[in-house]
Amino acid sequence: METMTYEITENPSVELLEFPLGFDMASPHYHDLYEIYLLLEGERYIFLNDEAHYLQKGDLFIVEPFVLHSTRNTTPQYLKRYLINLSPDVLLSILSREEVEKLFKNFSTCIIRLDEMQYQEMYDLFKKVDLYSQRSDKRGVKLMHATIFCLIDCVDRVLRAEKDEKIILQNSVIQQHEILNAINYVHENYTENITLDFISEYVHMSKSNFCRVFRNLTNETFSQYLNKYRITRVHRLLVETNLPLGEIASQTGFTSTAHMTRIFHQLHGKSPSVFRKGVKNI
Repeated sequence: METMTYEITENPSVELLEFPLGFDMASPHYHDLYEIYLLLEGERYIFLNDEAHYLQKGDLFIVEPFVLHSTRNTTPQYLKRYLINLSPDVLLSILSREEVEKLFKNFSTCIIRLDEMQYQEMYDLFKKVDLYSQRSDKRGVKLMHATIFCLIDCVDRVLRAEKDEKIILQNSVIQQHEILNAINYVHENYTENITLDFISEYVHMSKSNFCRVFRNLTNETFSQYLNKYRITRVHRLLVETNLPLGEIASQTGFTSTAHMTRIFHQLHGKSPSVFRKGVKNI
């Protein structure tokens, strides 16, 4: 079985982790929740969408649901970070659905370079969410949800602020532009038949060199990455629509329902139909 690309987490979940020598994720993954990550110490490369970015102490990055992403060391060094995974629905205990939708309206996958005051406010809120999450009483749960609301409001205020170069969506820091172009092509054309011969020619690289550099950057083969990206689209359609499996396979670039089912089972350990039933019954 391939490495699981979909990570199941509680809603909400918060964790503070430290790594004396840092760590590299085995492969890109995704969630069906928002991920909000605050780097407290160290430096990272963020492999996000079709670009790789540099993340430094004090930076915050947001990942939308169903977006493949991973982080890697710049050099072996101490790493400390806070991470929260959540669905907007967690705030329905204190807000109306209209208020929740308005609050998350500006949320998109991005990196935010915080100033000192913003970083301190974010850090204090992460810390409080972590503290309240360790309580099992009803008051602790309510306090956690209220603090998450404050955290999301803080992020929203930064996102809505005037443009002053805090939000970084450009300027790749890893120079393998050909590989990033290939990944961008996958994201825009995953419904098409994309072969290894085609994509290596598309980025003007020999097939052997393309395979080597692609794996060095992503820790996966091109075929694995392509299948995983398609599966993120399958997952979303299973959750958000009632489309037949054959139509989902057609819309996500798989050659057949059987092919889609086989890849989905490799990654999730169950068939798309069984997965959908489990989601609908929640």
